[in-house]
Amino acid sequence: MLMCVVSFGSMTLAQTPDEERCQDPDPDVKISGCTAVIQSGQETQGNLAVAFNNRGVAYDRKGEHDRAIQDFDEAIRLDPNYAQAFNNRGSAYDDKGEHDRAIQDYNKAIRLDSNYAQAFNNRGFAYDAKGEHDRAIQDYNEAIRLDPNHAEPFNNRGSAYDGKGEHDRAIQDYNKAIRLDPDYAAAFYNRGSAYNRKGEHDRAIQDYNEAIRLDPNHAQVFNNRGFAYDGKGEHDRAIQDYNEAIRLDPNFAEAFNNRGIVYNGKGDQDRAIRDFDEAIRLDPNYAPAFNNRGSAYNDKGEHDRAIRDFDEAIRLDPNYAAAFNNRGVAYYRKGDHHRAIHDFDETIRLDPNFAEAFNNRGISFGDLGQKARAAADFAKARLLNPSLPPPPK
Repeated sequence: MLMCVVSFGSMTLAQTPDEERCQDPDPDVKISGCTAVIQSGQETQGNLAVAFNNRGVAYDRKGEHDRAIQDFDEAIRLDPNYAQAFNNRGSAYDDKGEHDRAIQDYNKAIRLDSNYAQAFNNRGFAYDAKGEHDRAIQDYNEAIRLDPNHAEPFNNRGSAYDGKGEHDRAIQDYNKAIRLDPDYAAAFYNRGSAYNRKGEHDRAIQDYNEAIRLDPNHAQVFNNRGFAYDGKGEHDRAIQDYNEAIRLDPNFAEAFNNRGIVYNGKGDQDRAIRDFDEAIRLDPNYAPAFNNRGSAYNDKGEHDRAIRDFDEAIRLDPNYAAAFNNRGVAYYRKGDHHRAIHDFDETIRLDPNFAEAFNNRGISFGDLGQKARAAADFAKARLLNPSLPPPPK
């Protein structure tokens, strides 16, 4: 859970009630006060720039990013050297998903103030959102150098390391963030997710518990704790957490998808399919939900319906190795070994370490009487995953 933080400007003199309200932490109060300051006709150009900047911050926090950007534009027009306004406009662009435009604004803020730690932190956030984890880490390093007691860049650098698969380095940064700010819910959540990815589900659950204690209305934390419980085989507790995530956010497609996975694992394919239906209704481009619904139909013996879902998952994500594997299983169950082998071939091309695909292809080769090819695939599958059951005789 990366966070991109805006900075506030200060009035030269904050003595009138309107000027005081323009700096209030409540967004609605701030908007009202700043609007009154802007419309008063009595402020200096510098104070007007601050009023537009502060009102922009309030709009951004209310999710009205375009209105925020308009105000930051005006603040910059009034004061072209206003580093905070560039930083804050960058945050609004980040919130809109326009990371390149955000980076341009952070660059300008940093040129105006080379010691602007928050701008380095925010630019790191934008690079991380673009998948440029190394550039993000460079910016977080600089933010930490400039302000070594600020927990946020440690948390964010941890997320960048986690994105690179360096979970232990990520955990070290989350530890530092939590030492600096013991009430930092996002750092507990992120550390829990890193432990989850390492397969350390009990430690993950401890961190999610703390994140929930600090922020009990965060649906994503319940969703992820459900994933950790499912990883421990505690499926009913997982479902309880997915239920809570959905209660907090009824439009949470991922939580419906994850609950469906658990129901399917419990053998309740019909309830699973209803959850996958809802996930797809909420997000028609959600490839995993199509793949998972296909698996549920496959388990019900409805192989043609399963194949249609796998087709859609692959259309949405042509590099979705698991969907090719699962479609291959459906073709195999229909007795179409050649089409099954074609899908297992594609799975292995996309993911050469996909043990189950080698195993499945081996079974198909065996059924076709190609014993040597089957034996080679079984050997490769067990080399990749020694816990696979023995091959069929």
